[in-house]
Amino acid sequence: MKDLGGRYVDARLMGATGHVVSISDVDTFYHLERHFNRGQTNFEGLNRTEYITVATEYANSVILPSFVERMMKEMNDTGRNCENILKLSMLRTSDEEQGVPSVESLLGGFVQITSFDILYDFKLNLENHVWTNTTGSFVPSATDATVYANDDHLVLANKGYKYSSDSQGWQPCTFVMAFVLDDNSVNGISSTELLGYVLNQYSLDIWDGHLRIASTINAKWGCVEDDIDSSTRKRTGQNQCVWKFLEDTNNFVSVYKLQEGESLSMQRVGFLGNIGEEGERIESIRFMKEKAFIVTFKRTDPFYTIDMTNHSSPEIKGELKVTGFSNYLHPYDEEGDFIIGVGQDANEEGEMTGLQISLFNATNFTETSLLHRYNVEEENSQGISSSSAAQYDPKAFRFLPISKKLIIPSRINDSNHSKSFDGFLVFDVSLDGIEYSFNVSHTDGSEMENFCWYDAYMKPRSLVHAGVLTTMKGHSILAHDLYTKIRQWKVNLDEDNKECSLNGYFPLQ
Repeated sequence: MKDLGGRYVDARLMGATGHVVSISDVDTFYHLERHFNRGQTNFEGLNRTEYITVATEYANSVILPSFVERMMKEMNDTGRNCENILKLSMLRTSDEEQGVPSVESLLGGFVQITSFDILYDFKLNLENHVWTNTTGSFVPSATDATVYANDDHLVLANKGYKYSSDSQGWQPCTFVMAFVLDDNSVNGISSTELLGYVLNQYSLDIWDGHLRIASTINAKWGCVEDDIDSSTRKRTGQNQCVWKFLEDTNNFVSVYKLQEGESLSMQRVGFLGNIGEEGERIESIRFMKEKAFIVTFKRTDPFYTIDMTNHSSPEIKGELKVTGFSNYLHPYDEEGDFIIGVGQDANEEGEMTGLQISLFNATNFTETSLLHRYNVEEENSQGISSSSAAQYDPKAFRFLPISKKLIIPSRINDSNHSKSFDGFLVFDVSLDGIEYSFNVSHTDGSEMENFCWYDAYMKPRSLVHAGVLTTMKGHSILAHDLYTKIRQWKVNLDEDNKECSLNGYFPLQ
């Protein structure tokens, strides 16, 4: 057994090596910033110049040594090897082409990647000690992190903020670090920062020695000084400002050449901006070698095809406008000529109408078409809403490339609760159409409001082995023959539970 520091973020299994990413908060306010507040007694009565002199001496002689000593002690106590921690000097980067200054603070959090051999023979170790290798790095923020990995690299995209010296002020940015996966170890190679945030792991991709990243900057509002005369300003005694729309949502694709060696920043070699129409943000993204597919949404679903062949000049080749949007894109074939989309349909005003499954034809990259669409709800259904966890959780999505069966979790809420559904839907997807096959119900509709369940809830997952479909969701596990559709067995994890809830809110004894 091995205890890992920090909060679990994500994990990847590459061959026989597992890589676990965890993150810890670094409280710089308590241990650093608060000691330099001008209200501290040792700074009383000092002017600005005197304060800077005294504060600098205080930091170098007392605060910083104490902070570093405590940080090193905690790392030693948790068994971290400082040789595998990226140097801060390597992480302070600036992309002058975008005018992005260095991130203000690199000590908001500490990320560590712990690697281990899953085939390790515990019988050879009497103490049952797991061999691990850990690589760490300080990051601007510990609030959120996205992990992408392929056979050779692991990329960590961490949300943060940077301060722009122009009038933009604080801007959202993503701090990116690339690591090389080498046997049972991880080595940091390069880093960069870019404007906006990524959507999920599919926003990042490595192909032909280049890292491609899709990001979004949300629309920005601000309080702008109103145009009033000086007499009014003098009479009121305060400045007037009004909230105004300052900047529209913008979506980008950035291409970076991966660098190898110490203290090297990724070089941005390609850039494509202004993807989507006014107010639209990226809803889903999929890179496939020299191709990229992006869906944006506000009222309609522009499905963009992007040619990524030239790293220095990504180019939009096609744009298809249909109603609704797809939150998740998945290749139907290895070449990416056909793409499956799972999301929500919508009317012409952009109001969502329910779960939909789409099959896009991208064989002609400049003239993409919607080949088929299946709506879970009938058109103009009243009092019914539907969704799928696969829209936001790719691990909930299952597509069998040989049999072409699609398995997704779904929840359908009906105003008549007895008709509600919570379970999995199975479809046959082909170039001829999308056909409903059968469903796996994990609870009766009447139990979705009044139930005897524990608070614990299993995330929806499915697997297929030897023609048997096993589904896990909520509080039960079921197995069905995928072709005869006959149930094989069921496990109810709450069978002996006596703790009940009414309408999902109030516990009853």
